[in-house]
Amino acid sequence: MALDFANEDGDAVDGTKEANALLEKLQIEEYKMYSTISTLAQQQIQGMDVYAQRQAALGDYVSNVATTLFENKSLMQFGTIDSVRTSFVEEAVTEFRRVSKEERSVFDKTKKKSVDDTEIAAQQPKQTPARRRYILATILLAIKGDHTSGPFKYGVDSKRDFGRALSRIATDAQVEGCLIGSEMLWKPHELKFDRGDGAYSLLSESDVLKAFPDLTFLS
Repeated sequence: MALDFANEDGDAVDGTKEANALLEKLQIEEYKMYSTISTLAQQQIQGMDVYAQRQAALGDYVSNVATTLFENKSLMQFGTIDSVRTSFVEEAVTEFRRVSKEERSVFDKTKKKSVDDTEIAAQQPKQTPARRRYILATILLAIKGDHTSGPFKYGVDSKRDFGRALSRIATDAQVEGCLIGSEMLWKPHELKFDRGDGAYSLLSESDVLKAFPDLTFLS
C-alpha cells in the first residue's frame, strides 16, 4: 500500500510531521522481521513451548501494525491484496520466502532513488512547491486455515475495502494458532533531514507506481 501525505484538497504538502508521527507510532525498521517463519514452523514441529509465546508476540505485532494503518486509511492512495493457498506448511514456507525475496528486491531498488531525491531537495530553495510524497508499506503473512486469507477475492478498489481488510488482519492475527509468520517492509524506515531545511526521503508517485505496477488507485 502507498500512503499519500497531501491536504484535503489533494494538494502537495510537507507531510514531514505527519509521516514522522506515523513511523514513530509503528516503531518498525525497514526490513525488520519480528520472527522468521522458518524458526516458528520448526518450533511448532518440535512442540517447543516457546513457539506459542513467540506466535502470540508476533500476532500482537501484526495486529498493532494493521491497526495503526487502519487508523490512517484516509492517507492511502494506492493498494493491492493478493493471497496464495497451499496444502502444507512446508509449501507455505517456500512461498513466503519467495514473495519476501521479491518484495525486498523491489524495496532495495527504491532506496537509491529516495536518497538521491533527498540530496536534490536539500539544494532547493524552501519556497519550492512541495511534490506529493508517499510512504510504502507491505505486510506479508503466513496464515493457517481461512483466517486473513484475503477477504476480497476480487481485490480492493476503495479505502473502505482496504480498511476492512486491515481490520480483519488486526483481529485474526491474534487468533490462537492462526499466524505462522509475518514480515513488515516499510519505506522509508525513517525521514532523513539535512541541515534542518526540511529535506526528507519520501517517494514520489512515479517512484511508487514504477516499483509496484500492480498497485491500484483506492477511491
